[in-house]
Amino acid sequence: MTQAFAFGGTRDKAKCENVTYGSSLQNFLIDDGKDVILSDTGLPNDAPDMGSDPNMPLSMGKKLATFKEAFEATGYKVEDFQKV
Repeated sequence: MTQAFAFGGTRDKAKCENVTYGSSLQNFLIDDGKDVILSDTGLPNDAPDMGSDPNMPLSMGKKLATFKEAFEATGYKVEDFQKV
């Protein structure tokens, strides 16, 4: 993401430097022994790869996996979630 985007409009864009920051979207699975909770399911499964464009304020990059694929790789199934 660009510095102007990272600061969320709190800094005058004209005063922002030409700096980009690496970032990632995170999904969280919380298993407290009673409930299995999914926090943030991320982008829709059919969302296309957005690639990287240095002219965009935020580039999503390559999709690594859907949340379902990622959590199944850790041994959880969609049916295991009690709360989203």
